[in-house]
Amino acid sequence: MDKPKGARAEDSAALLELAEASIGSRVLQIVAELGIADHFPEGPAEPGWLAARTGADEDTLVSFLRLLAGHGVFRELPGGTFELTSRGALLRSDDPSSLRDVVRLHGFNYPVLEHAGYSLRTGEPAFPSLRGQTFFEHLRDNPGQGTVFGAAMAGLSRAEREDVLTGYDFSPYRHVVDVGGGDGTLLASILRTHPEASGTLFDQPHVVPSAERTRDDLRLHGRMDVVAGDFFTDVVPKGDLHVLKSIIHDWSRPEAEVILRHCREAMSDGGRLVLFERVLLPDNAPSQTKSWDVLMRVLLGGAERTVAEFQDLFESCGLAFEQATRVGPAMFVVEAVRSVSTGHAIE
Repeated sequence: MDKPKGARAEDSAALLELAEASIGSRVLQIVAELGIADHFPEGPAEPGWLAARTGADEDTLVSFLRLLAGHGVFRELPGGTFELTSRGALLRSDDPSSLRDVVRLHGFNYPVLEHAGYSLRTGEPAFPSLRGQTFFEHLRDNPGQGTVFGAAMAGLSRAEREDVLTGYDFSPYRHVVDVGGGDGTLLASILRTHPEASGTLFDQPHVVPSAERTRDDLRLHGRMDVVAGDFFTDVVPKGDLHVLKSIIHDWSRPEAEVILRHCREAMSDGGRLVLFERVLLPDNAPSQTKSWDVLMRVLLGGAERTVAEFQDLFESCGLAFEQATRVGPAMFVVEAVRSVSTGHAIE
């Protein structure tokens, strides 16, 4: 049965809005790349003044700012001036919760997403077919983009830090191993919150200097070790809690199994593994997780996973799933142990 005319018009508007979503996304990425938010004064700013400071065309800048004002990033005032909102302040480089580098990273991903059809047809990531190497090899060989990626991951860790620290109890653990811990933002936050604990960050050699800077800046010598290595080929450091934040979703099933088996070998008796990951839920609601699922497949060949998929993955690696608990708007902690236990449902 056909829908009433008004409902059909609603469907048309919603479909066109989705089709045009890439316009606003791309505008946001360009504004972040140019650092336009950094040039806003405390109060309103004239578009001509902003254009002169950022090397932008004034009329086009007004168009960009006006579009983003519709999303609460800027606010257009009477007289044609604009001001930065609290949401827009997250694009500033000097904001403690800055997401500027996260948005910039999505701009780097944008050309690859234009080739998402390749992944749909083949089931393989599009990035290597475009660049001739994997995503992480490209970051290693292009330090400028690697720096943006590292800063983006640190930005996400800062944005999700309170959710992680208040949503999971780290107090029972004396030594925490952060596997693939990047610049150390997460591990340092855990150690500063739990001064009785020590920790080891384990990541690739080219990432180690940034982690050492974080350790040194926060005066965590003696409590935070930084170890260079590859979780596919090297021995993972031992500890009583192994943490992997936004790591497993980067990899296909066979690669994820290798990582988890190496972690299992490093776990002490009674040790615990926690993954901080997005979890696909059985609903038809739009979600960031579903968007990231597509992104992981196109960029890396990885995927976001359901609870059942995490259970099956753990079982294949000699780990026992315990539970998946939401700790933020999109983030879950997914727990496993070495000993056999009964799995529990999502909380």
